[in-house]
Amino acid sequence: MAWCMVTPASRGIGFALTRHLLSTTNVPVLATARKDTSGVKSNILDGLKDVDSDRLTVLELDVTGMYHSHVNWPAFHSIIKSTLSQI
Repeated sequence: MAWCMVTPASRGIGFALTRHLLSTTNVPVLATARKDTSGVKSNILDGLKDVDSDRLTVLELDVTGMYHSHVNWPAFHSIIKSTLSQI
């Protein structure tokens, strides 16, 4: 089964691409944001009709420099493993 990952998805092109994928496909979408993942998910889904919100997962991912990153690795690993097991 196919799936998509959009990073970052909180604004701009990533935000628009995530909404487009949810509106025009049936694939699960894994999106990332630096903070407020529930707010980002709500904003992405706002106004989209007939879209199953369970298809969208937003994870915290913050890569602010070459040697510094903040990733919720347990959640990220769990989502990736779950998604890949469906393929």
